[in-house]
Amino acid sequence: RRTIMAMEELEKNCNSNNFWRVLIVDDDNFIHRMIKEINKNLRFENRCIEFISSYNSDEAKEILINNNNIALVLIDIFLEEENSGLNLAKYIREDLKNTETRIVLMTGQGSMDLQEEVILNYDINGYENKPDLFSKKMNTVILSSLRSYRDIVRIKNNKESMGKVVSSISKLYEKDALNDFLSSSICHLSSLINQCHGRGAENCNINAFAALKQEYGYSFRIVGATGKYKLYLDKNLREAVSKEELDKINRIYRKGDHRLFDNFYIASYKSTSGNEAIIFIEIENEVEYIDIELLEVFHKSISATFDNLCLNIEIEETQKEILYILGEVTEAR
Repeated sequence: RRTIMAMEELEKNCNSNNFWRVLIVDDDNFIHRMIKEINKNLRFENRCIEFISSYNSDEAKEILINNNNIALVLIDIFLEEENSGLNLAKYIREDLKNTETRIVLMTGQGSMDLQEEVILNYDINGYENKPDLFSKKMNTVILSSLRSYRDIVRIKNNKESMGKVVSSISKLYEKDALNDFLSSSICHLSSLINQCHGRGAENCNINAFAALKQEYGYSFRIVGATGKYKLYLDKNLREAVSKEELDKINRIYRKGDHRLFDNFYIASYKSTSGNEAIIFIEIENEVEYIDIELLEVFHKSISATFDNLCLNIEIEETQKEILYILGEVTEAR
């Protein structure tokens, strides 16, 4: 009950659910209270810090198993027994295969002589004397750890995003119909801007649509949709969006560009054959970080593929017309 009340108070003060999570592992409740009190107003990149308490190794392991977004773990080196803290650090790295979470060991006075041995033999990121932490130094330790965790996660996400881009581009080339191609583009773009929560591109049912204006057409018609926009399939784009959204769509359309707004992503595509397309994706979850350069690469790939697909369709139609004319000529003879 106390944990729930503390969480409610934290959310009220921070006005956000997007916390940096720090796990304190120590069998002394005084340490927990002091760390939380000293850092109660600490923020990093406009995000609050949630301090989670654990008083033994088993409890800490359960928390770590159920939460894959712990940024920092502060561990008492002599938690229950002599090597409990060290064993927990080893468990995080070797058993959980967690290389992102930062680990800082805390020790009482008189045990700093272990520092060199521990740093050499264990994959930790800090070794601090507890009395030193009851000062502004604790702020430095926490903030530097959060910054390091943020950078490691970004590098990991960039690597995953690059894999998504490579995989998605190859899948886009498999589509031979405009409607299928645009629908597939919605899925892969949604995955790239982190709106699918690991469900995979094909299972991502966010609110989004693709609209197409074909050569000599006068308006955009929705040809692919997910979520609430399925109700607007085959209807005019104007019927599906608000005036504010339409204004932004028109702005992006005129520029022939793409842009990630706070609440949605809009992309415009134009082919040399006269066909044009708009992709609109609502952003339900805050995008913590995305490599804009990767998004730009994917946007250009979609643009090029869209143009090639439109040209191929135009060539096929032209060939059909030629065959039809030749057939009529043959019959006339």
